[in-house]
Amino acid sequence: MSSNTHQSQSKNKKQRRKNARAALQQTHPSESEHAEVDLAQEILSTEQKHVETSDVLLKPEAIQQLPLTTDSPVEPLEDNALAAVSKSEASSNGAVAATAIVDNDKNDCTPNEEMISSSPRPTPPTARRRMKRNPIVSAIPLLPPIKNSTGPPPKPAPGTLGTPTQVYVNHFPVKVAPNIILYQYDAVVEKPNFRPPNIWEEVPSRDHRRRFVEKLAKNNAFDFTYWYDEGKCFYSTTNISKRQFPLIYTLPPDQNENLRLCVLKLAGQWSTATITNYLNSPNSDVPTSAVRILETLLKQALSPISHCEGSLFYRNEPKPDVSLPDGFELRLGFFQALCLTQAGLTLNLQTTLTKFYPHVDVLDFIEVHLNKDIRKYGMTINDYEKVKMALRGCKITTRQSNYTQIYQIRSFSDVPERQVFDFIKETHVNGQNLASPIKYNLIDYYKHEKKIKLDYPKLRCLQCYFLHERNDPKHLPIELCRILQWQECERESVAEQRNRQSHSIPTPEQRYIDIMSSLKSCQYRAPPTLPLCKAVQLSVDDKEMKLIKARILHPPVINNNNAEITMGRINLKGKFVEPFKLTSITFAYFGPIVSPLPAPKKILMEKFVTSFNKMATAFRLGPIQTCTRDAVHIVENEENRDKNLAAINTCFCYRKKQNCQLVVCIMDSNWNELRANIKQNGTVTYGIATQCLLYSKLQEQMDKFQRRPRGHPDRILDNMCENLLRKINFKMQGINTQVDLHIKTTASSGVASAKSKKEDAWQFMGADVIHPVCRQDKPSIAAVVGSGDSICSTSAVRVCKQWPKTGKCAIEAIIELRQMVGELLEYYREWNGQLANKIVFYRDGVDDGQFARVLNFEIPQIKAAFKDVYENQPLPLLTFIVVKKRHHTRFFIVNDRNETANISPGLVVDTDVVHPGQFSFFLNSHKALQGTNRPALYHVLHDEINFTSDELQLLTYYLCFTDPRSSTSEAIPSLIHQADLAASNARDLFPETDTSTTDGYAADALEEPTLIDIATEHLRVHDNMRDTPHFG
Repeated sequence: MSSNTHQSQSKNKKQRRKNARAALQQTHPSESEHAEVDLAQEILSTEQKHVETSDVLLKPEAIQQLPLTTDSPVEPLEDNALAAVSKSEASSNGAVAATAIVDNDKNDCTPNEEMISSSPRPTPPTARRRMKRNPIVSAIPLLPPIKNSTGPPPKPAPGTLGTPTQVYVNHFPVKVAPNIILYQYDAVVEKPNFRPPNIWEEVPSRDHRRRFVEKLAKNNAFDFTYWYDEGKCFYSTTNISKRQFPLIYTLPPDQNENLRLCVLKLAGQWSTATITNYLNSPNSDVPTSAVRILETLLKQALSPISHCEGSLFYRNEPKPDVSLPDGFELRLGFFQALCLTQAGLTLNLQTTLTKFYPHVDVLDFIEVHLNKDIRKYGMTINDYEKVKMALRGCKITTRQSNYTQIYQIRSFSDVPERQVFDFIKETHVNGQNLASPIKYNLIDYYKHEKKIKLDYPKLRCLQCYFLHERNDPKHLPIELCRILQWQECERESVAEQRNRQSHSIPTPEQRYIDIMSSLKSCQYRAPPTLPLCKAVQLSVDDKEMKLIKARILHPPVINNNNAEITMGRINLKGKFVEPFKLTSITFAYFGPIVSPLPAPKKILMEKFVTSFNKMATAFRLGPIQTCTRDAVHIVENEENRDKNLAAINTCFCYRKKQNCQLVVCIMDSNWNELRANIKQNGTVTYGIATQCLLYSKLQEQMDKFQRRPRGHPDRILDNMCENLLRKINFKMQGINTQVDLHIKTTASSGVASAKSKKEDAWQFMGADVIHPVCRQDKPSIAAVVGSGDSICSTSAVRVCKQWPKTGKCAIEAIIELRQMVGELLEYYREWNGQLANKIVFYRDGVDDGQFARVLNFEIPQIKAAFKDVYENQPLPLLTFIVVKKRHHTRFFIVNDRNETANISPGLVVDTDVVHPGQFSFFLNSHKALQGTNRPALYHVLHDEINFTSDELQLLTYYLCFTDPRSSTSEAIPSLIHQADLAASNARDLFPETDTSTTDGYAADALEEPTLIDIATEHLRVHDNMRDTPHFG
């Protein structure tokens, strides 16, 4: 309920809408009158003046005054002819028909984001305007197209090193008619705007547009095969451009639908032959449009037999695949995409289990979530807080609106009895309408006005909002609300995430079964049976996954063979290459101070310190001369924040005066700012290395040992301390491992490999950007990591945040890359006394559609940094490689027990399912602890070093073993992993705090952002930490 008073209404909603429909049908122009209307002017004006807004309550006289054309000046069409609808096309099948106001009170209405409020206090219609939202665009300029001579290098010969094998891949061969023309038309679904300037405007709801076009099809409005992308594109295999544009399609008047579909013009046409031509000659233009149109066809072909959410398809069944104990549910969905591969056109299909809210009453969900009968026992304050975290942002519908009006939950408010407001009651006395205010609470309002009795008035109301509106809260009784169907749950705690993963991560065998069953359910097999697939003769071979060739590379030599490698796990045998001698460290306990500490906690802390000193001595970092203990009192209440900050600052200030080298921080507090402030003091203010550890992890490991005793209990702490010492030695600039990057190759080209010539000096770099779509209070963070030697045993990092000065936009590239690379080149020179002559740059977080921006922006920035630093010296050779982790290709093998299993570390695929003409390959460098391996996809965008396939694949695989922090090989090269870690952890080290909200609302997108609109700030750390891997 809002605090505002009710607007006077002379008639109820149903009567008003009935009158509105009747008035509109009476004033609807005849077919001959339609031909005289300048529809070209109307449609073009619509394109220029679309205002996204919702339907409003209309009086009959308002509908009578609504013109069907606009008076704004319009430029002539391309053919310099005014277009009108042909009389031959205006028939009773709905091609041209009278528009009508939708009756939202009918029982068969589907949930609609734009319907009129049925809440206790309806919002005035004029306040329900939805602001126009600009699409989010990139601030990085897209320069002229890439030429073949300067674009990605051509594909070299496949590699030969390694053990040959065969694997199954979730790509399936696709056949399509060899030469069918695909036509694309500009189209828009519109509704009448009864407010000035009285024009037609685009329907903003994608779901509403889809449902309307489906109704047109059921009414036989189209005499040709079509498919629609639910946006502004209309596709067909029929050329309808000979008809006079625009083509207007509406429903008959008796269907009470006031929308129309306008097909504006022919936007383009492509032949399926372009796909075959490109696969035969990959240097030709990529048939992106033809593939996109076919993918849209596949999506629409599945709509009758499945439910689509975004790019995922789900079985449209009421029962979920998995019901979680906390009330949520998991549903098996799949993603599909057409891929242009070396082996031809394939369909890539990958399954996933998605967490959804159940389609049940809110009361039922809360009872399962809390495992408590709240109807009988009510809810406590803690219950409300727990449910608030689970339901915040969830969309619901209400009983009084017949489950059509959509709200979004924000929080809980008071009980219905204390929700008091003024209601304007209209009565008819002696032919006059009299309005009298009545003071109601929610219980009385629903009883007298809605004829609904509240059975649980002691439960608090939900504080909700209409979609896209935050300033007018509604207060709805819980028992009247139902969760909207097909809502993905995107927020979850760490415990909830672990609980979901235990149910949602399938074994390779189960994933294989899910993929094959999902594909067979699509009915793509030949001959085509789905109507749209018949139109283009599209079929998919769904008998079995594609069997392709692969190779397994041999692991590298580490520490001169003093380390063992078993299935990607590295055993250092208790030796670091160059251990850093620790002389003075402090063990600091951050948590609630209870004097004295409980005996179990004190004993565990002493055991940890003893184990740490023992392992430090074993790995030659000790013996530690000065080992002090400290305790910092942390209070979790927000009002004690300043005291917490002062206590942390005092601790580090004192340790700085004592020349402490390292502070091991044992965190035993739920205060969410603790770790950020520890790092702020250590890294930025005082320049002291820190290593954080959760006390709960210590306790968890000991509890696990109690449940499963294996070996000596001290071994649990010894393993933890060994992992900590790996990170500490790396941070203190010691060297944990030395990976032999010498790559033996039989290449006859004479190309220099790593360490193949003494005069070659190699430097490796990795970069990543998080939150590329950003705003001022949620900046994008870019990190670049550079190696300090040619074997990647040490590294330094540079971090920069970037954001639009106003609004919101996408920043996919690293704006300050030139300066960041320049500083890392100087770092290499300080360590080695010379600059590198070969540089390999790995870039994470780049999609296929962003390759052009990287080639046009980032690579020139890197080369500009070369010129700044090298000056008159010869410039180094650069190879730039994009690393893609978010793809849907999976590989499977059949093991000795005839079971589907994971692939081994070192498996590389550079044929069949890779790019048909460019240098790309899949490489699996790690062993999956659970689930199915996801190998990384490497795509070379720039290669001045002229690597062969074997050289680059081996080098990349070996670099996955160079992470000093890890005891296993990584899924990606260590520099990329470090850059990702730095970008994720750096946000709290900048002076400004993150003030962004988490309720789903954000700033407006900028219309045409440029680099001038972007602000940047480099992270400045203490001088002691500048050239250290302080994020390690």
